[in-house]
Amino acid sequence: MLAVSDIDFTGVSNSSEINLSPTLSGNLNIDGQNHIIDLHGVSYNFGGNSGNNLTVKNFKAMYAYNYYGAFRPSSGSVTFKNINYFGSQMVEASNTNVYMDGTVNTFNVPNISDVMVNGGKQYATEANNQENMNVKKLFIEPQC
Repeated sequence: MLAVSDIDFTGVSNSSEINLSPTLSGNLNIDGQNHIIDLHGVSYNFGGNSGNNLTVKNFKAMYAYNYYGAFRPSSGSVTFKNINYFGSQMVEASNTNVYMDGTVNTFNVPNISDVMVNGGKQYATEANNQENMNVKKLFIEPQC
């Protein structure tokens, strides 16, 4: 999946959690192509087979309000490559291996400025006392 412009989940609350639970039936690659995404309160709780892999890469900035972060895979693995993440916890993957590649910056912040709408109006994240990642195993690739 390629982002062709900045993405803002404008109609989604940034004051409550929205947990979506799609099932992966193969690998999913999300390439931000140096765009910005603001997920507000959405968290993707991916399930599926243990051989399925999620790759999230090339986002100039990712923002998320959700306490558990933008991604909560229950199986397979997740790779983050070349992203800058701002919000509560970036990933909840206590049963999943996580790989870091390229430049990955993750910032647990109390507030996010909505850079795409509302003239940069700030909204609070759900928690700024979270760890950045809760993972089963973390692998840092040589290029990271």
